[in-house]
Amino acid sequence: MRHVARILLLILGSAMLCLGQGASEIGVGQPSESPPVLFSSWVTFPMPPENFADPVFASGETTVTSSEPPEARTTVIGGSDEQRAIVDWALERYADADLDLPVLHLHLYPDVSDCSGNRGFFSPSSNPWTIAICTEERLVALHEIGHAWAEHTLTADDRVAYVEHRRMESWNDPGTQWSSRGSEDAANTLAWGLLDTPVRVVSSSGPLAERSEAFRFLTGAYSPRIVD
Repeated sequence: MRHVARILLLILGSAMLCLGQGASEIGVGQPSESPPVLFSSWVTFPMPPENFADPVFASGETTVTSSEPPEARTTVIGGSDEQRAIVDWALERYADADLDLPVLHLHLYPDVSDCSGNRGFFSPSSNPWTIAICTEERLVALHEIGHAWAEHTLTADDRVAYVEHRRMESWNDPGTQWSSRGSEDAANTLAWGLLDTPVRVVSSSGPLAERSEAFRFLTGAYSPRIVD
């Protein structure tokens, strides 16, 4: 009987091993989707930095609806007084230009080392959408918020039209260089157009005229920084 019991145990062990191999091969217990990709202004990487979290969303707090004014729809997390002042200024620039923004969580970090070397990035993969800003550069704040505005506002046809208007290679194709992506050019255009330093466009051609026209093409209005 002891010999028979040993044989039965061996058979049972072999069966369990086969079942385990089969489960691994068909992906049982493994994630069915790839990690979300962040659409960064500077670098695209497969996941946020390890210290990037959304404690407000994770805590279950209720997020206000997009019918609220921009400052009420935006939750700012962390950051220095200077960074928070810059974000407040950037949000006001969008509000003053009547450029509606979605519900956003903005995470502020003291240095690019806290964001894997990035100055900022935008992620539409989370809910609410999130932005990380890792510098005190005003242009970066305007640029990253610009990504959120474009994602929130522009239709597929709008994006195609902008790519053609600006002679870009694609809107946001991963195989396209950053400088040839319409999404990056659009964010740069919004950031340029919403700076509060006045600029005079004295010619109907050239970089200033082209950027000014790109802003009008995107938003339907001229940049508020343009002076006569």
